[in-house]
Amino acid sequence: MIKKVLIANRGEIALRVMRSCKEMGILTVAIFSEADRTSHHVAYADEAYPIGAAAAKESYLNIEKVIGVAKHCGADAIHPGYGFLSENSEFARRCKEEGIIFIGPSAETMEAMGDKIAARKRMIAAGVPVVPGTEQPLQSAEEAVRICNEIGYPVMLKASMGGGGKGMRLIHKEEEVVEAYNTARSESMSSFGDDTVYLEKFVEEPHHIEFQILGDNHGNVIHLFDRECSVQRDGREGGCRRQGRKLFGCGYHRISGGQEQELLLPRNEYAFAGGASHHRRSGGRGLGERADFCSRRPAAASPPGR
Repeated sequence: MIKKVLIANRGEIALRVMRSCKEMGILTVAIFSEADRTSHHVAYADEAYPIGAAAAKESYLNIEKVIGVAKHCGADAIHPGYGFLSENSEFARRCKEEGIIFIGPSAETMEAMGDKIAARKRMIAAGVPVVPGTEQPLQSAEEAVRICNEIGYPVMLKASMGGGGKGMRLIHKEEEVVEAYNTARSESMSSFGDDTVYLEKFVEEPHHIEFQILGDNHGNVIHLFDRECSVQRDGREGGCRRQGRKLFGCGYHRISGGQEQELLLPRNEYAFAGGASHHRRSGGRGLGERADFCSRRPAAASPPGR
């Protein structure tokens, strides 16, 4: 039975988790950087502890600091929210080593699908169609220019360990490649602690369909049907729109998405929660892609403060 949960996140993300915990009678623990000392989630939690400087890599991305606070306050579990360490396989593994429940995918599941480059390879091996792109990390801006010209514009440059639209740059012409490469790597490093990037052909006017998938430690796996995510901002994943679902039609997506699900999910092995994406051109062929599980490097350790 979980009695106390540390939420390894901040702001509205942390507040949503805390509200659910309070409804279930579970104590909540907040962590906060120096910049978030007066944030709402800090006051709302039952307990709150400073985690470090304002920079994410010195606070919310510091695995050993987060683990240290959890052990210090006696938390049974850690909920990562989304972003930060939520899809970091090393963090999930460290929680398990310390006897702390990680509320999310196992380290093994994240490693299987978290790195987008590795995920592309797995999908290709499984026979799932993917958009043209690189299967190795980009090593230089010059290489990015060459591959963009080979693939053809427009292309999307993405952070391999990222998500939520961060570390993504849409490139329309050769003159934009170098700046996009440098800024995407910088943003990815500051947000996720990793600057690995890769390229994919940009699919214009797609239908972006997602399945929310849940699995437990007993081999049970379900999906919560489809979510129309085509109405988005800045390339980020958005919520379902009833009008969009009606307009685009859900029958096809449920069938094709369900078929892809059989290829994507490990059976009877690991608990996980995530989304499977299916990209479909308007009036065209489907283009499959796995949604985001990420693996990021831990930051340096330091003892927790109270």
